[in-house]
Amino acid sequence: MSQSNRVGEPADGGEQQRLATGSAGLDLVLHGGFPANRLYLVEGDPGTGKTTLALQFLLEGARLGEPVLYVTLSETKEELTDVARSHGWSLEGVNLHELVPPEESLKAEAQYTIFHPSEVELGETTRAVIDEVERIQPRRVVFDSLSEMRLLARDPLRYRRQILALKQFFAGRRSTVLLLDDRTSADADLQVQSIAHGVLMLEQMALDYGAERRRLRVSKLRGSRYRGGFHDFTIKTGGVEVYPRLVASGHRQEFEHDSVTSGVAELDALLGGGLDRGTATLIMGPAGSGNFLTAQMHELLSYLNQQGVVTILVMAQHGFVGSGMDSPVDVSYLADTVVMLRYFEAAGAIRRAISVIKKRTGPHEDTIRELRLSASRGVEVGAPLTNFRGVLTGVPVFVGDAAKNAPLLGEDDDER
Repeated sequence: MSQSNRVGEPADGGEQQRLATGSAGLDLVLHGGFPANRLYLVEGDPGTGKTTLALQFLLEGARLGEPVLYVTLSETKEELTDVARSHGWSLEGVNLHELVPPEESLKAEAQYTIFHPSEVELGETTRAVIDEVERIQPRRVVFDSLSEMRLLARDPLRYRRQILALKQFFAGRRSTVLLLDDRTSADADLQVQSIAHGVLMLEQMALDYGAERRRLRVSKLRGSRYRGGFHDFTIKTGGVEVYPRLVASGHRQEFEHDSVTSGVAELDALLGGGLDRGTATLIMGPAGSGNFLTAQMHELLSYLNQQGVVTILVMAQHGFVGSGMDSPVDVSYLADTVVMLRYFEAAGAIRRAISVIKKRTGPHEDTIRELRLSASRGVEVGAPLTNFRGVLTGVPVFVGDAAKNAPLLGEDDDER
């Protein structure tokens, strides 16, 4: 299989008509929405947002004047109405059909299935749905949920036949169908995944601290473009809000390559004139001195650089002085400029030093200067610390004239 097919690129370069989902972020992930007139599987554990997403999809169709149908085997009309009300929605324009099997079909001796094994004679319950579809001619359809259909089918072969018959029934009817599955079956079920045109997976992860995290992924979309990988999403009043994974290569733009100054002449001199547009600068040092994460930071910084933004990252290191300084994560290689802050001891006082370790876009000073923060004068950068050796170790050695052993920036009672 080619790389383009693996990520969902159409083999012939053509584009299908797409139906907006009602979520701008999900539309970006799907490159405009679900390709029309196809059958899709939306799966996730209970509580991941499948029903909310499905209602959002139907409401978007109703807003556009399309006939839409919600077929429910698990939720009642009252429950669906409550879900809609919690988001401030009205289900006016959405046809709701409760698919309740006859009481006799639940008996152990009954051989009832939603679709007859012959795939010709339809059961009583299915006939009601078919009649509803024929009457409404829906542009969008949601079936909630497949777990009940799986139970009624009783065995994998009959279940697969049910789904195939459902797919064949909607073929040619210009209907886009979402099948919701809560994955409550004991074993992993790939039956519908193999039949569906596309698969959207929703996840909810409980973290050790803080609120849960939700994310989604398009694991399959035949012959169509989509943005791969995981994308975070939240469920807010108003529905599902998706935050597409950032891909920096799709956001290039032209900008003027000039420098941005800090307003502190000495600091600008240390930086070789200032910070260049379209670069990222990392300021690192101990607290109080001013994986997956690195991959996301790389995309974020690449995107900001391509927009001509001057980005400043601040990272606190573990430890305060000496060789025990340690960074929680190494992102220095991602930054174009690295500014290091350090504490050092001189004349019986704790002081701060600042230096530029690297600057990819041009020359910079190799000196180490004193840094002072005060309420009255703000940020001050002194002359190079030529009278000391070993400043970055935290315990420097004074090598200058003892008569000059005085603070380069002077004392200030309101130092912070």
